[in-house]
Order: sequence, then C-alpha cells, then structure tokens
Amino acid sequence: MDLSFSPSQQLLQQSARSLLQQRCPPERVQELALDPRGFAADLWKEIATLGWPGLLVPTELGGSGGSVADALALVEELGRACFPSPFIASAVIATTALTAAGGRRARTLLPGLALGERICALAVLEESGRLDPDALTLPDASSSSRTRTWQPT
Repeated sequence: MDLSFSPSQQLLQQSARSLLQQRCPPERVQELALDPRGFAADLWKEIATLGWPGLLVPTELGGSGGSVADALALVEELGRACFPSPFIASAVIATTALTAAGGRRARTLLPGLALGERICALAVLEESGRLDPDALTLPDASSSSRTRTWQPT
C-alpha cells in the first residue's frame, strides 16, 4: 500500500511550508505561546483566505471537500512550524464531528467554519448534560463499576 502524498497534497505541503516559514518564524511562535489568546487572528484570517479551515467541509457547504489525507498533509506542516492555532480542534475535530452528525445545526455551522469566521471546539458532556464540574465523573481505571468525581484544581 502506497501511503505517499499525491501531487496535489505535496503542493499543499510546499505552499504551507513556504507561508509558515515567512509568517510564523520561531520568534512569533514563542510570542504567541505567551499570548492569552494562544494564536494570532491575522494568521488565522490569512490561512482562512487560503481555504485551510474548510479543507474537510463538504463543497456544498462552502468547503473544499478534501480528505483526511489532505488534512494530514497540511497538519504535518503546521506541526513542523509549531503553528499555534485552533486548526486541529476546529477545522479537523469539530468539522469532522459536525459533518458526521449532519442535520440542520451542522449545515448552519459548517459554512462559517469553512470560511474561518467561526472557531469550534468539541465538548463532551456527562450523561446528565449539566455544565457543572461537580457533575463530571470519570471511570476509575482499576474498575469499570466505580466512578471518580473530577475536582478542578
């Protein structure tokens, strides 16, 4: 099985590497690591104009309908540059979950994600559905029948 990137994926990688070398040098990465927001809005807008956030969004919803291999080619370059951004959380994880879930809400959210105008993160709730730290329980690794309450520190 050949797992090499296709010519179009290699072109995506080369263009991403070139852009990130110019716009996201190590000094900028360090600066952004200390920033409370954690990423630069100007860089996010720039990659949005290139269509990166919409890579996995279906074409009928404003994305490019790319594959996981396309995203992997891009993520490899983002990692090489230590690019600080919500790309994986929003453009990969949340987009994939919304696309798989489908429905009216997904059709409403995905166009904004594709344009980079919206940033999402996946949140998983406990069975109660409450957003209360006291309601969170995690399975105890030593026994599947016991639970442990998560306490924020």
